Amino acid sequence: MLRHLTARLVAVAALALPTAARAETPRFYFRGALGVGYGGFFTTGSGPSVTIRGLGAMGNFAVGVNLSRAFAVHVDACAMALVTPTVVVNDAERISPQRADSTTTLSIIGGGVTWRHPSQFWASLSGGVAIMGVEIPGATCRSPTTGLDFNCSYGLTELGGGVNVLVGRSWPLAYGWRIGAAVHGLFAAVPDRPDNTGAQPLWVTLGGGASLVITDQ
Repeated sequence: MLRHLTARLVAVAALALPTAARAETPRFYFRGALGVGYGGFFTTGSGPSVTIRGLGAMGNFAVGVNLSRAFAVHVDACAMALVTPTVVVNDAERISPQRADSTTTLSIIGGGVTWRHPSQFWASLSGGVAIMGVEIPGATCRSPTTGLDFNCSYGLTELGGGVNVLVGRSWPLAYGWRIGAAVHGLFAAVPDRPDNTGAQPLWVTLGGGASLVITDQ
């Protein structure tokens, strides 16, 4: 009887092992990162040479599924916003009364993959569609055709492409949540909208910084 009971317990334990193994890898994956960094926006091609650079905020959000303990795939969104940036046109710095309130933002939305090492170090690479926006509250521009001033406080480029990279380490927090830190970098290339002369420069963006990271994996 005892041997029969032992055999049953062994059989039940053997059947439960795959379920337990599957339970060790949660399907849901989430990451949120927020930090500070330094970035620059540079024009290439036709038209005047313009550089926008400065300190700002960086953020990243990813939602997806774990393929294994080591890999996750996810939808990824990141952004970098420079606050009160320095604007240089043809090697001359431009200072305007509205500079203190101006912001320059890059946004990238796409998909990516995250790799995790057993030591809790991890790396993430994502890419997607990118767009750049510039806001200068109260700014006005003069039309070359009519000679009249008009509001140009906000402008967007056309769609381009970008890449987002994070490398960091995490520590257990509670209930599967982890807290960590990461080095954050991004690159993007987006075409500007054509001006009245037909010139359409390409904006190239480089940014980097450090972020606090929260993950649920």
